Amino acid sequence: MNSRKHTFVALLMAGLFLFSACNGTRKHSAITRTFPTVQIPAMMTAPDQTVDYVLNHFWDDFLANASDYTTDSTHVGGLETKDLVQQIMIYASLLENSTLDNAHSSLNNLMDRLEKDHDACPKLYEAMTGTISTCLYDPNSDLRDEDVYLPLVKRLATSPYTPEDMVAAYKHDAQMCMLNARGTQAADFEYTDINGKDGNLYGIRSEYTILVFVNPGCHACGDVVEALSSEFVMNLIGRGTITVMGMYIDEEIETWMRGRDELPTHWINAYDPQGIIRTDQVYNVRAIPSIYVLDRDKKVILKDAPLQRLWGFLQSLDQL
Repeated sequence: MNSRKHTFVALLMAGLFLFSACNGTRKHSAITRTFPTVQIPAMMTAPDQTVDYVLNHFWDDFLANASDYTTDSTHVGGLETKDLVQQIMIYASLLENSTLDNAHSSLNNLMDRLEKDHDACPKLYEAMTGTISTCLYDPNSDLRDEDVYLPLVKRLATSPYTPEDMVAAYKHDAQMCMLNARGTQAADFEYTDINGKDGNLYGIRSEYTILVFVNPGCHACGDVVEALSSEFVMNLIGRGTITVMGMYIDEEIETWMRGRDELPTHWINAYDPQGIIRTDQVYNVRAIPSIYVLDRDKKVILKDAPLQRLWGFLQSLDQL
């Protein structure tokens, strides 16, 4: 586990501790358990069917009688907080590996169940929704996916169990998640490159465009640069399959110019001369680097994708 992932898991643990410790201590002897895993029917062998089945039934046995188990400073629904974090991360991975429709259906069904059982175990509702939200939307999460998160944040924005002071934040997050959603046309913008040449996003005519929002001096950007400078990627660029654009969206253009050598020469190294992207009206750039993948018609394939998800996509191109 790398240090960044370790830090993120620690944050999830801290969040669950906060949720479970507040007014959650039961007055009787602690009743704990291990997580009840899904039993897959023996006749089900197709991988896609198996993923969807596990996704649809992942929480059934855990939620069926969660209020009968201990929720305190170290447990939620009888499960140790570290184990619940692990199960939520597994669930988030299943969401990512299913279709978007199935992921949305699963999250809506989960919210139905959590709202139905809220009064019996309110801290379970808070812990589950809070931790899943962190997995799917925190900029440091390798499981983040705004398109998967959208139905959950919409529900949280309207749920009667959402604290009043959080409603506006959830509504804003829902609006941001809808910008450049997967499968829609990405917003066009004009740019000026390192040589002073002007262009626009839709003028790039390769089969795919990898759009990377970057800053000079960004250490995390170095991992993306390294990945997109491999011989494998250079072959994709040479064949005209992909174009890589590094886009600077802040105002300190002189700083960007001084850092121009940080990006490879095989990238389009550009900035936003009109300053429209940093307004968060056309793109929701919450952290740097932020990676988008677009097809020839600038339809969004990946949005704010973690590096490993981008790499999986690039490897799929080599199999075409």
